[in-house]
Amino acid sequence: MKICAVIPAAGNGTRLGSEHPKVFTEVYNGKVVWDILYQNIRPYVDGFNLVLKPRVAEKYSSHISDDVFISEQDKALGMGDAIFRGKDFWSHYDYILVVWGDQVNLSSLTLKDVTSSTNGDVVIPLVTPEDPYVEYVFNESKLIKVLQSREGDETSTNGFSDIGVFLLPTKNLVKFWEEFCLKSEKGNTTGELNFLPFFVYLNNFCNLPIKKILVKDVDEAKGLNTKEDLLFFQNKMNTKFLE
Repeated sequence: MKICAVIPAAGNGTRLGSEHPKVFTEVYNGKVVWDILYQNIRPYVDGFNLVLKPRVAEKYSSHISDDVFISEQDKALGMGDAIFRGKDFWSHYDYILVVWGDQVNLSSLTLKDVTSSTNGDVVIPLVTPEDPYVEYVFNESKLIKVLQSREGDETSTNGFSDIGVFLLPTKNLVKFWEEFCLKSEKGNTTGELNFLPFFVYLNNFCNLPIKKILVKDVDEAKGLNTKEDLLFFQNKMNTKFLE
């Protein structure tokens, strides 16, 4: 089974105080976010699709190896739009491993567990933080809904939340996404067609099972969004280096 890592990374580094796109912001010792992501994910996949704003790849080409296929997202139309920009490339693989472009704290154990689960399921690693930004609500066998703080939803204490990593089988995935786009409404606050409710659609209307993988370390869900986040990861990597 071949897996393509799809990394939506067309965001800016504004809140980081960076002059560079977030994915090319330096984290530690000359390494940018993308260098760390690539190094962490590479052992578990067969190819890469990196989604950037137009002309960014040319400027930062020294960080991008030849085995990375670049797609471009010229307008901020949401993560789903970004992911499916590269569909003509990744549809030749059996699975896509979607990883948000700022998840620099993923463990090798989690990546191994997720990419080993190739039984046709959608795989979502989950944590249970005290104050989840996103919450996945399940009944006994189905994903009922996904609550998102960014859209004004109230989440529950210690509810299931993702870590920005998802494994999806590519068979019929483009067709399912096109159907979902036709039937779904944009978010109340962002005005975007959100990607996460797509999992509810896949589970309930496309009969794709969802496999939950519980991750113990809540910090694996921590993305790189603010100056405080950057300092957290710099201190963590500095400690690891000294050890």
